[in-house]
Amino acid sequence: MLQKFTVKNFIFLALIAAAFTVSGMLTIPFIMSLGLYGLPHMVTAPFYAFFSTIALMKVRKPGSLFIAGTLNGLVLFMMSPMMLLMQMSGSLLSELIALLLFKGYEDKRAVFLASSLYIPLVLPLGVIFNMLIKGGTPAAILTGEWWAIALVYVVAITLSILGALLGKKIGTELQKAGKLQ
Repeated sequence: MLQKFTVKNFIFLALIAAAFTVSGMLTIPFIMSLGLYGLPHMVTAPFYAFFSTIALMKVRKPGSLFIAGTLNGLVLFMMSPMMLLMQMSGSLLSELIALLLFKGYEDKRAVFLASSLYIPLVLPLGVIFNMLIKGGTPAAILTGEWWAIALVYVVAITLSILGALLGKKIGTELQKAGKLQ
């Protein structure tokens, strides 16, 4: 059964989306000039996973991550429409996988899984959308050695998991203190 979102839920998710945006604004400018595939995702993965975990621990409703991802994507749309598409589809796909496996966010593993998958799923979706919009093959978009590309995915997944673990730890402490109900 679908649960209704309250205004309080939307405000909290908007604050999480703002945290996504600020974490990107504070990290990506330092590495953007390097031009390495996936580096912006690796740098932001722990922050997105951390804030996603906090969001889903507070608003345990299907669609929560999608709302936060879409709100973040709307801000990123000003830089590139593809970024909105990537954020929406990455958040939706990670949420669908977690909800299909766990049927809801009452299980803490669902929160962890959705948060951990968010940015790692944005990476391949970006390649797919680039191919669809600009044309070409994965080889043309993924310039570089195969091992370096694989390393990008491993590091992004690892950092995302670490961010989700930290979010779970801090979220649990905030719940014990009555600040995350």
